[in-house]
Amino acid sequence: MKRLYLSIGLLLLTKAHAQDPPPAAFYDGREYVINYSLATGTPFYKDGEHSDGNVLVYDDVTYTNVPLWYDIRLDQLVTRRPDHQTQVIVVRERVGHFFIGNEKWVYVSEKYGDAGFYKVLFESPNYKGYARYHKVMRDPKTVNERRYFEESVEYFVQTPESSSLIPIRKTNQLYTLGDKKELKSLLRTAGAESSIPAKITAVLNHLQSTSL
Repeated sequence: MKRLYLSIGLLLLTKAHAQDPPPAAFYDGREYVINYSLATGTPFYKDGEHSDGNVLVYDDVTYTNVPLWYDIRLDQLVTRRPDHQTQVIVVRERVGHFFIGNEKWVYVSEKYGDAGFYKVLFESPNYKGYARYHKVMRDPKTVNERRYFEESVEYFVQTPESSSLIPIRKTNQLYTLGDKKELKSLLRTAGAESSIPAKITAVLNHLQSTSL
């Protein structure tokens, strides 16, 4: 019996330590190769800030101190091999969630909306808010300028009545910049957890009263 307990203990210890570093299979994704040297800006979220020392849940296992970049334009999560020689694309369907800095991101499958990575604005047992980022490459407006990246954001909520993501938008028209700032303020968690449903209700009531 003592040997059995010892074996179980060693197994649990091994599993805990196996979380860091990631296994070799973690780096089996396609090599990430891009060239935007002639463009202004980068395709990455926040231009690649806070790329080192992040957390990634992959195949239900949590890994720490993982270098991560999120390519908004291609909707791809990128990491770097331990030898620092190449970057590879993380298989997104195997990603539970990850952090870039202190911001949490999740992979949403097509079952709930447009498949891809979403930034979590807030989470509660019944209500969730997400932001979906987009970047497109624009041609220069003058001969002397470079091509550049243009970023946009969409906001979504998930309610007890619908497991699918509900886009926060006016009919046939996205919110203006001022509306987005107001909405972002509404969606961000502030104060007690009980205040979140009230914020969701305010957003949905605002949508229903919009006549545009």
